[in-house]
Formats: sequence, structure tokens, C-alpha cells
Amino acid sequence: MPHLTPHTEPLHLIRDHLLVRRGEAFDLLDTGVPITMRAPSIVSDELGVRVERLIGCAELARTPVTVDWPARTITWGATRRVRRGVKVPLRMSPLGVPLIPLDTETGCAEAVLDTGAALSYCPPEYVQGLRPVRHDEDFLPGFGRFAVEVHKVEIEVMGVSLTLEVAVLPPLLRAALAMIAPDGWILGAALFRDRVVTLDLARSLAIVGERHAMDATASGPREHASGRTSLPADGAAFDDLFDDMFDDAEEHDDIPDATTPPCNSSARDDLAGIACTVAFDTTTLRTGDTRIRAAVTLRGTGAGEGERPVDLALVLDRSGSMAGEPIDAVRDAASALVARLPQGSRAAVVTFDSEVRVDFALAPIGDGTLLPCQRAIRAIDTGGTTALADGWRRGRSVLTQAPDESASVGHVIPLRRIVLMTDGHANVGETSPTALAALCRDAAQRGISTTTMGFGDGYDEDLLRAMADAGDGNTWYMQGPDRVAEVLVEELRAMRSVSALRVALGVAPDAPLTGVWGGLTGGGRVDADGASGGHSIMVGELSAVAERTVVLEFTLPREAAGAPLQLAACEATGVAPDGVTPVSLRFAIAWDGVPRPNSAVRATWLDLRLAALRERAITLADARRFDAAAQLLQRGLALLDRQPAVVRDLVRGSREQLAALLHRMRERRLDTVDRKRSLQHAYDRRTGKQTLFNW
Repeated sequence: MPHLTPHTEPLHLIRDHLLVRRGEAFDLLDTGVPITMRAPSIVSDELGVRVERLIGCAELARTPVTVDWPARTITWGATRRVRRGVKVPLRMSPLGVPLIPLDTETGCAEAVLDTGAALSYCPPEYVQGLRPVRHDEDFLPGFGRFAVEVHKVEIEVMGVSLTLEVAVLPPLLRAALAMIAPDGWILGAALFRDRVVTLDLARSLAIVGERHAMDATASGPREHASGRTSLPADGAAFDDLFDDMFDDAEEHDDIPDATTPPCNSSARDDLAGIACTVAFDTTTLRTGDTRIRAAVTLRGTGAGEGERPVDLALVLDRSGSMAGEPIDAVRDAASALVARLPQGSRAAVVTFDSEVRVDFALAPIGDGTLLPCQRAIRAIDTGGTTALADGWRRGRSVLTQAPDESASVGHVIPLRRIVLMTDGHANVGETSPTALAALCRDAAQRGISTTTMGFGDGYDEDLLRAMADAGDGNTWYMQGPDRVAEVLVEELRAMRSVSALRVALGVAPDAPLTGVWGGLTGGGRVDADGASGGHSIMVGELSAVAERTVVLEFTLPREAAGAPLQLAACEATGVAPDGVTPVSLRFAIAWDGVPRPNSAVRATWLDLRLAALRERAITLADARRFDAAAQLLQRGLALLDRQPAVVRDLVRGSREQLAALLHRMRERRLDTVDRKRSLQHAYDRRTGKQTLFNW
């Protein structure tokens, strides 16, 4: 492939098809095909130029590709600067083409992202009853020409509004393409029209800029409260696999056993239920600049109310694969869990296989109802497939339709939570991870959070993690039946002391902010030019028993170091456990100007960086890019090994896990157990949870 060296060349738009010139002919960018192939003659006939190749996904995945529609250019191997844009996660289908999440008037869907299509396509029922704006013809290589009715519809892609010209494929084509586009949607060139869009298929990512977006002023990544990250300007964070993980001035220095008193600060608001502490670690870079790491630790106060009651919907998988030890462990742990709920709590038990049933309706758990609830749990049998989405929906309905009984528990509004336990994949009903995460996000905004627990080796960890992140709960990996009770105890401890939900840390820097580590999305390096812009980092649920730490890195030029300085103004915002009442805590990050190392902060910073790095390596391994994953892990180990001994000792467990993962990458294999363990370990580090399984 001639595009591995970063360069920019003209983009040719012919009937909204994206082409690049190759001598006397053209190549067409076509993410609708998995591999590069010779273009059928109909493509040249229809476009009026000689098209030699359709460049497919396997070739496009070898380097980031930025399509600048307004400037009519295409950049290979490096992203271009765009005005505020949005990072959109892609999912590579089993057939090797990208699927992109859509929000439509009828709900969430996944569309094939097909750069080779000028028109977009939708299911016939979506435009039923709409008047077409015109009649036209389209063509598809291998199928020839066909007549279509074109409609205009509005959709959203992660908050980006698109006006699409859509048509409906003829029945024969719909049947032929059902395996590629199971939801019936194909998103064509409309995503690119008048925008700057970067495709990074190796990382399952698209960066979609604003319409007519060309701006030389960068302002760093910003994360919205929805959990997605928008990219205001500098594409340098996505120029290659590692630029947002490392910088060339990485330093190390000795941390003496006895240091000067640390520079710490704290803030607390019991009414808001949020407390924070800030601790600093400073080092001098080879350039002479000063690197300041501010570890911002947020926690719930849990003040004034004692144990909060819980409205709990236990949603339990009773499919056939749960038979034996898994279902026995779930029965025992669930029975123990309801017995330990705080006073004034209510519980319901919902089970699912191919069908869903309510085994125990939501009721207060007390002397007269505990035993009936436990009997219902112990009577759960197994069999059938996995209607996960329907089970979750029933759990949500149980909680939303229940009468408010907060007056009977001293007007303390209960925490409403779904706890989903499964050992498999959603294979009946709604199965799209994007759609299920959207359902959980909507429920969280209505005051119902979702925790997920995966059993064994076969469950879909990406799905359960997406549901928990979107649903403002936790996700847990049950390594074996013996871990179930331990995990449920930890979950119950958190539920009892939750004081704030959907918490985001807003940061308005007053000094150059060059790195953000932690939060639900892991973080990365930040363009220092974006210091004047605001940043928001999702941290999720806060309780009195688990801390969430975000490390902010500031880089001060040599001439600015040594004097007291406010580095940033911050605000932690979220909602109370009722899911509605807003809460916030404002504080400043102020450095006293005295350089001093801090081994605890350095270890936290390193742990968070290594967690993000492991997740990136697994993404590369999923794309079969084992060599790149190994290179990334080697760089992480080198960074760790450059640290002082006291820091290395504090992160010994992370180093062992990193080395084990590197061994797997060198063997060019990553089995399901290793993948689950690595992702859960990284998640636990970022969310301040204890890792409750053995390596």
C-alpha cells in the first residue's frame, strides 16, 4: 500500500463518491467491502472515469485516513485539524466492515458505514407513509442498476445531526445484504459531506468534525456528560497509535524516602455528597520544563443519612449455560444479598432465558417478605437462550412502575438499581451493544442505574461494560462461583453509601494542561495549546467506600516554574441518588510553587496510564495487530522500569499483568479469559475498585 508515509493528496468527488487518482485511473474508497478488489466495470461506466480498485477495509485499517471534503483533500497516516468534532466508536462486523451507531426516530440502530455509497439506505418501514423527494437510480457492484425512491430523514450519530437522503433497497438486495446490514441501515457519503472526518479502522474509531470545519486553533479533547469525547481541534492526539500515550520528554528522577511536606488541598460539601482531595507530584523534564501531576480524588461523603435504602431489581440469567455451579452460586449470593439490604429497601427478582418472568414482585424486604423472596430465588431453574435485553427491560419496568414509598423510610429517596447477572451474549431480541447501552443511559438519566456481572468465559465483556458505563453502575468479572458472594458484598457496600451519580469533573485550566488520566474513558495526552478550553471527565458513581481519582498533568515552561500558581478551576457535578436533583462541588487546583516528588501520586498516575495502555493493546489485538500491541506494551514497561524503586514497588501488580499481556501478544494470541481479566483489571484501576479475582 503506498499510503503508509503520512502525506496529503487531492480528493476527487464524483457524484459524491470519494476517489483518489492513481496515474491515469482512480481508486475509490469503499468501506462497504472488507478487502481491496478490482473495481467492476459498472463503477467506471457510472462515474465516467476509469476506476481500477475499490480500496477495502483491510487496506484502509493500516493507517488513519482523514477526508477533508471542504478542502477536497485526503490525508493518509495523520489526522488534520478540525473544529469541534465527536469521537464515534465503530464496531467491525464479522464480515470485516464497520458498523456505526445511529439514533433514529424509531430508536437506536447500527448502520454499515459505506464510503462507496452516495446514497444511504434504511429499512422500508422507516419511510413508510413518507412522500419521496424524487425518483432516482443507483447501482451496486455485482448487482447492477436499480430504481429507488429517495426520501429525506433526520438522524443523529453520537449527537451529530445528519440530514440524509435515504432509499430502500429492492427486496432481493435487502435479502442479499442482510448479513452485512442486519438493522437494514447503510450510511453513505452523507457522513462526510462538508465535513472533516478521520477514519481509524484499526482502533474502531471515527472522528466526525463540524460542517465546513477547518480551524487552525486547537483546544484539546473534551468529553461530554454522555461519556463520548469530542475532539475540538488537534488531530495530533490521533496521528499514530502511541502519540496520545507517550511524549518524547518522559522523565524519571529519584524519589527520596523522606520528602518535604506534601502540597495537598481538600474540599467537601456534605449537602452535595461530594468530597475531594488534591495531591501533587512534580518532576523536571529534560527540556527544563516542570511537569506537575495533580491527583484529584473524589469520593462520596455519605453524610447525614446513614445507610440509604435500595430499590433493587435482580435480573438473573437462567439460560441453559447457567446450569450447575453458576446458577447455584447466583442463588446463594442473591439470597444473601437481599438479606443484607438496608432497612426500608425493596427487592424484585426477574429471570430470563428465551422468555422473561418476574419471580418475585418488588416488595419491601422485612420479616414477612425475606423468606418468600429467598424461596423465589432458590426455585430458579435453567434452560433456553439469552433474552438479555428483555430481561433488563423488565427489571427497569419493575422499578419505574413501583409506587414511591420514600415517605415510609423517612423521606430518604432510595437508590434504584438493576443488577444484571449473565454468562453469555444477548442472542434473543435486541442484541446491539450500542442500543443496549443507550437504553441504560436513558434509564440512568431517569434515576435507575445498572450494574452488570459476567460469569465464566463466554459472556460479552464489551457489552456488559458498555451497559454499566452508560448506566452509571459497575461491571464485575466473576472468575468462578466462589467469587460471587465477595463481589455482591462489594456491590452492596457501594449501594448503601452512594451519594452522587453521573459525576463529571469539569476542568478549566489556567496553565498548560498536557495530560488527563483516569475517568471512565481512560484519558490520554492533551494538546497543550488547548489549555484555554474546558475539559470534562466522566467519573461516574461516587460512594463513601470507593474513590475515583483523575490525574491531571500540567507542563510549565522553565521561566514560569517556582512561583505559586492556580493551575485550574474545577467543578464536580452530578445528581443526587434520586437521579434528578443536581449536586456540585467547586474547588481550585493551586500549587505552592515548591517542586517536590510524591511516590503515591506518581504510582497512581502510572497505574492509570498503564490501565489505558492495556485497553489500547487489547483493541489492537482485536484487530489482529499483535506486533503493534507488543510494541505499545514494551514502551509501557520501559516507562515503568524508569521509575524509582519505591514507585515500582507500589505498582508491582500492574507490572506483572502488563508483562503477562506482552507475552500473549508475542505469542500472537489472546484468549477470552486473558482478555476479560485484562479489561477488568484496567477498569478496576480507573474506577478505584478492588480487583476481586486471581491472576
